[in-house]
Amino acid sequence: MKITAFLAEKFRLEEKHVKEIISCCPSAVVNVAKTEQELLKLLPDTDILICSNYSFSESWLAVAKKLKWIQSIAAGNEKLIPFLKSTQLMLTDSSGVHAEPISEHVIGYMLLFERQLLAAIKCQEKNEWGRGMAVGELNGKTVLIVGFGAVGRGIARLCRCFGMRVIATKRSASASEEGIEIHQPSELPELLPLADYVVLSLPATNETRRMFGAKEFSLMKYSAHFINIARGSVADEAALIEALKAGKIAGAALDVFEQEPLPKESPLWEMENVIITPHNSGMTPYYMDRMIKIFCSNLNAYMDGKPMPTLVDLKKGY
Repeated sequence: MKITAFLAEKFRLEEKHVKEIISCCPSAVVNVAKTEQELLKLLPDTDILICSNYSFSESWLAVAKKLKWIQSIAAGNEKLIPFLKSTQLMLTDSSGVHAEPISEHVIGYMLLFERQLLAAIKCQEKNEWGRGMAVGELNGKTVLIVGFGAVGRGIARLCRCFGMRVIATKRSASASEEGIEIHQPSELPELLPLADYVVLSLPATNETRRMFGAKEFSLMKYSAHFINIARGSVADEAALIEALKAGKIAGAALDVFEQEPLPKESPLWEMENVIITPHNSGMTPYYMDRMIKIFCSNLNAYMDGKPMPTLVDLKKGY
């Protein structure tokens, strides 16, 4: 079995990762292509390709005659999936790789809002004491997590540690789990008025495109905050800006945008009740360590003829 990896420098496949793969499959030959030219030489004999969602080129498919399976190092693969729909290739993603860093990122947003830390920093910059600012607590607040996959579960776990009530929507909703109230997405209009924080944690699909717009923002509390760590396409950015300007919601924390980088002329930059981060909520020094564990889990299942844990349904898009 020949496995080829082609990754950006910041996602390097280190020797320890190669050893971990070989420990799962001793007969595997693992090659790391540093350039696309090297990749094209390796692809004709490659059975499994490890690559990035963003760097993938459709032209590779014409060369990769023996390719059976692509392991994406990303969790969301909306840029890769269209190229594979007409093929027999299997695609696995790295769902779950971001759960820890994104969960902490979301809690960081919430603490910035509740404890007025952004305002405190601004006071510090002006040598002002500013002790009169109104601070709050996460304890007792309600968070609504829209999309309850691996990342949503990670966010829920940390929110519960802070004493928050956790509500979530999930397509395959059944009974509540671990003290978390699970609902169908169709119940969103009834759930939004309950939430102090609304967190989007959804894949980017045709079904989720702009699912959050003016109507949804109008159903939120005036005191509620909106957080998007999913994809920019899931929320209507113009409707969000209007809701913020009109005071229909208290604020927003955004890691993803309809256009990235966020254009300098966007009104979001100047809003004091908005926190902007550059699509880095999932970044961590342990990214590749976790991704390789996910890949090895898939590899073990593949060799045993069992369903791979993060196999992507190309029709659904996740």
